[in-house]
Amino acid sequence: MTQECRVETGKMQFEDDWPGVFIRGDDALGYAAIIHSLMANGPPRNLSDEKLHDWTALLELAELLESCRHKGKSPRRAKSGTTQTGGANEREIS
Repeated sequence: MTQECRVETGKMQFEDDWPGVFIRGDDALGYAAIIHSLMANGPPRNLSDEKLHDWTALLELAELLESCRHKGKSPRRAKSGTTQTGGANEREIS
């Protein structure tokens, strides 16, 4: 695969490590906007401590997704030795 290949959102694995998920910045910002939209009115009343913790974790996820907002130089390209998997998108990145 050439350096000019665009890595898409999906399951990704680096060598023998556990698979993870790569989310392209444009997708991540869209997901963050959806989370914020659904949570805009704040947590429902009478949430248990456990559910309030889940609510907070979801807000933290939205912040993490937004942290990819691009500023400045061009984004870096995919490094060698990684594998992207995910059905039809499964491929070795080299």
